[in-house]
Amino acid sequence: MKTLKLYTLTLLVGITVLISCKPKTPEAETEAEKQLKLFAKTWNVKTDANAVTLDAADNTTNWTGFSLTVNSDYTYSTSGVHAGFEGVWPSQGIWEFNSATDVATIIRDDGTRIGIVVDASTLKLSFSYVTGGRTSGTDGAWVFNMIP
Repeated sequence: MKTLKLYTLTLLVGITVLISCKPKTPEAETEAEKQLKLFAKTWNVKTDANAVTLDAADNTTNWTGFSLTVNSDYTYSTSGVHAGFEGVWPSQGIWEFNSATDVATIIRDDGTRIGIVVDASTLKLSFSYVTGGRTSGTDGAWVFNMIP
């Protein structure tokens, strides 16, 4: 009789433990996490005409060899920036999403707000750049079309 009670008690405890040990459901990725996975890589300017525009005029020849490396720690670095265009794309910096819900806009540490459209194979960056001084040939509405 004692064996039956002990067996029943052990069975009940075992069932309770099994029922209470549900596998954890992984939390869904946030929009920022999804966007970061797409955005964080090295991007190169496309070679097509109008891959880079300034005020809707082709400016691609001034950006030949330009690459932008976006890191998942919210930093970036550039290479291939031609002389005179360093203000448009500094050699390095930090960035952040505009907000947890607005992941289509990033803000560089210099205050430049950049619209981004990104998928696994293309990146489009759109922003206005103003030097605050006299016109240097870099002020205006920039668009960069890039590929990994």
